[in-house]
Amino acid sequence: MEVSYETFSFAIITIGVFNNLFSGTYNTLRVVNNIKANLKDHEVDVIDVTKRKIDDVSNYDHLIICYPIYAFNAPKPIIDFAKNIKKLEKETKAINIQIIGHKQ
Repeated sequence: MEVSYETFSFAIITIGVFNNLFSGTYNTLRVVNNIKANLKDHEVDVIDVTKRKIDDVSNYDHLIICYPIYAFNAPKPIIDFAKNIKKLEKETKAINIQIIGHKQ
């Protein structure tokens, strides 16, 4: 019996993980890669807001915002993304993942 299921589109919004700009411990990169691997049957775009300005995410079913904590808050590029995002006309589920880590 063939099993069918609905596929979704995901945008993983992150910051500086590929050039180690914001994630000195690489924990954010590990989390992003793990999420992407677990969503392999879905359309997944990883968008680094330090490399690509994006304000329209209406073509995604889900947003996953993943970033390291800086001084008890989100880094400025993530805050700017949140402030400038266009109002969504459809219901879009969102997950906010804050990474707190330290080097040993």
